[in-house]
Amino acid sequence: MSFFHKRAISCKGTLGDLSKIREELEEVEEALEQGDKMLVLVEIVDLLGAIHLFLLKEYGPIMGLPQMVNFTMNMVKFRKHLDESK
Repeated sequence: MSFFHKRAISCKGTLGDLSKIREELEEVEEALEQGDKMLVLVEIVDLLGAIHLFLLKEYGPIMGLPQMVNFTMNMVKFRKHLDESK
């Protein structure tokens, strides 16, 4: 347990690995259980950071979190365009 969390977080992850994303998600869930909205926001920021580092590790600088969001939005637009063309 820590100063912020009321229960132990079961998985301790390694930065850049999927395990860190799992850890941060568990911390978001625990903050929600506490009903602590500020802590939820803090943990979501940590989760986004863990996702960003995972993407950089797996794909290099061409696919950090901002690039992933942009890529996803472009795919959504492309699929919408394909659907409208039918």
